[in-house]
Amino acid sequence: MDEGFEFKDFLRFDRMIAPKVIRVVYWIGLVAITLGALGALFGGGTMAGAGMGGGIGHVLGVLLFFAVAVLLWRIIMEAYYVFFGIYDRLGEIRDRMGEDDKDD
Repeated sequence: MDEGFEFKDFLRFDRMIAPKVIRVVYWIGLVAITLGALGALFGGGTMAGAGMGGGIGHVLGVLLFFAVAVLLWRIIMEAYYVFFGIYDRLGEIRDRMGEDDKDD
């Protein structure tokens, strides 16, 4: 079924390219989340002046944000991937139904 991508597939919508794009977007999002967390972690140096509790609280908050953001990002990307997987499966069912009609 996965013979390769041709430009006519792009123009005719015969095959979906979004599942391949979703993987790239996922990795770009992970890099952005990581850079944001690192920026918040090291950019929050002014919190160290608030005492020991403020600095540790800031670090723990950034780590918690990072973990939740990565988890939510993964769930969102998996949902998109499932939607396109459903589309592919429906196409396979359609193709099989067409083959059954030819056999009769």
